Amino acid sequence: MLGKIPDSFAETILCSMGEPALIFDETMSLVWANPSAEMYFGHSSEYMHGRKCLQLFREHVECMDRCPVEKAFSTGAEQVLAVEGLESMKMLVEAVPCRGKDDLFVLAIIHSPPEPSRNRALRRELSAKLNRCADLEEGAPVLLEALETLSFVSSRGLYRLSGDEFALLAGKGVPRSLPAAIISGLPEGSASTLGSGSTGTPGGASVYPADGELLLYAGRDSWGPASSSMMEMVGQVLEEFSRRLSRSS
Repeated sequence: MLGKIPDSFAETILCSMGEPALIFDETMSLVWANPSAEMYFGHSSEYMHGRKCLQLFREHVECMDRCPVEKAFSTGAEQVLAVEGLESMKMLVEAVPCRGKDDLFVLAIIHSPPEPSRNRALRRELSAKLNRCADLEEGAPVLLEALETLSFVSSRGLYRLSGDEFALLAGKGVPRSLPAAIISGLPEGSASTLGSGSTGTPGGASVYPADGELLLYAGRDSWGPASSSMMEMVGQVLEEFSRRLSRSS
C-alpha cells in the first residue's frame, strides 16, 4: 500500500505512531485506524469501521466544508487542512493518497497540539477500551481497573439496581449489595460522599449514580487528592457506555 514497504511493516509503523492515523477507501468509509485514532475519537476501530469520513469529523466545520480526504481522492495529490481554534491551531489534517493493488486509499493523519488536559486523554483511552466490550459484565473490570489505577483506591465496585437494592456486578473490598435508598437525594452526573455508617467501608465511600440503575462505588480509605475528578470522569464514561449498550440492544 505504501510503495515498496511491505504492508505488515507499514502497519507496524502506523500503529506505533503517537498521532491518529486513519485509512479511507474510495467510498470515503473508514477501513483501518491505529490505536492513537481510537484514543482520539474515543471509539474502537471496530466501532468506527465503515463510518464515513464526515461522520468522524462532523464537529469540525472546516472538515465539512473543505474535506482533505475527499480532495485527495479527487486530485490524487496530498492535501493539508489546518483547523483553527479560538486562539491557535486546533489540529492539522494531512491526507495522503495511497495506491493498493486494485484500489485507491487515502491515509489521513491528525497532527494536534499537545493535549491540554490529561483527563481528556485518559477519558478517550478508557472509552476506546470500553467500546471493545460487548456488555456491562465485560466492561465492569475495565472500569474498575481504571478507577483503581487513576484514583488509587483499594476498594471499588460497580453495582446494578435489582429491586430495592444495588447488586454487585464486580468489585473488591466492597459489600455484595447496597440498599437502593443509599442514593436517595443524590445528584446524578457527579460523585457524592457517604459516611462509613451507611456504606460499611472504612472512611466512607464516594458513589456515582449513573442512569438511575448503575452505581460506581469507591472506598475513601486510600483516597488521593485527584481521586474526586477521576471518579467523576470514570462515572461519565460509564454513563456513555451504558447508553451505547441501550441503543444497540
